Amino acid sequence: MLLIRMRVPRSFAIRAGLRGVCRSGRRGRPEPGIFIVVKATLRRLGLLDSCFGRAVCAGRRAVPWSGAGAIGLAGLLAVGALTGCETVSSIVGTESAVSVRSSASPTMTLEASLPTRVYAWFDDNTADIYLTDLASAALASPELGAGDGNLIHIHMFLNPQAGMTPIADTACSVTVRHAVFTKGRVGIYGGGGFLNPGGTPGEPTFGGEVRDATVRLLSSTAGFEDKLGPSKLSVTFKAAENRAAAIQAAEKLRSTIAAIAK
Repeated sequence: MLLIRMRVPRSFAIRAGLRGVCRSGRRGRPEPGIFIVVKATLRRLGLLDSCFGRAVCAGRRAVPWSGAGAIGLAGLLAVGALTGCETVSSIVGTESAVSVRSSASPTMTLEASLPTRVYAWFDDNTADIYLTDLASAALASPELGAGDGNLIHIHMFLNPQAGMTPIADTACSVTVRHAVFTKGRVGIYGGGGFLNPGGTPGEPTFGGEVRDATVRLLSSTAGFEDKLGPSKLSVTFKAAENRAAAIQAAEKLRSTIAAIAK
């Protein structure tokens, strides 16, 4: 197995090792039967949704599979089980939460749970996730003072693949907009960061984690006090696929930004 001494994501290192094991196999598309056995084994071991399992499945199209490669994978499965890869279930709870920490004053933070979580998808790489703690009436109302709370829009434009795209918190695969509603005033924060996804857009639920996305105040109504300044935003979520609800949240954000611009 290839030994990698650089500091790289475990999933990349494991997939690089898998490439070496399977190098002797024939090139081209994987043998369906072998891949089905491998996937079933990952599921049985509870590794299918781990970073190891995602790396193996992501390698399906890039790594040649052979009988020898499948046999060699047995040893890698044992290694993957012992590497301490962080599973999606450990970072995505039944509820979503956001933490925004000021870069200038780390003790200044904004934290909230976000019970309403919906998303709409367009293809494997593109999805719009909306997370909010606004009441239903406030979400449906165009009025800025309809209620206090948060509305976060995460636009994923790239679904990272181990060994094919950068996988690090310093990479960028999403843009973020965060609307803060308080006492009839609104501030819109925006920026970008990296989403470690749990699954693929198009599934009934889609979750993930964004850590330390960089955001700053983009616009606000008169009287809104920016207590955070340039900040780091971290959020975990598990959202239900619901295009109608996503469109409603998108319209709330659009109308809010338009009202600020007047």
